[in-house]
Amino acid sequence: MPVLTVVLDTNLLVSAFLTPGGEAWEILRRARSQRLVLSPAILAEVGEVLLNRPRIRKAYTYLDEEVHRYCRDLLSVATVAPETTLLTVCRDPDDNAILACAVDAQAEYLITRNLDHFPEQYGTATVISPQEALRIFPPA
Repeated sequence: MPVLTVVLDTNLLVSAFLTPGGEAWEILRRARSQRLVLSPAILAEVGEVLLNRPRIRKAYTYLDEEVHRYCRDLLSVATVAPETTLLTVCRDPDDNAILACAVDAQAEYLITRNLDHFPEQYGTATVISPQEALRIFPPA
């Protein structure tokens, strides 16, 4: 199987951190055997959500340093796409940044739980669910 370029939505990256061994964690593990691409905006949003959302901080116990280590680990396994494309096709500006990353990376897939936030196809990227990603990407 050829190596595919994939972008993961922030919600999956946050879930992978919060629930090791869960569905999002498995998708991240499998995406690492492909060409995982993230942008500075995605990495910043992951950090912001994990460090600054009271609801999440109350529900899960972790240290700030664990978040920083996780973001560094993501940087070590992902290609960081330059933020050159500006889009306004999604209703949420954060989602526009994720879709722009997929465009800049010429990704084959953008994986998200929020399928209704994105067009089904944009540029080279097909937007797919986590369940579909688990079917497409073999266990690493």
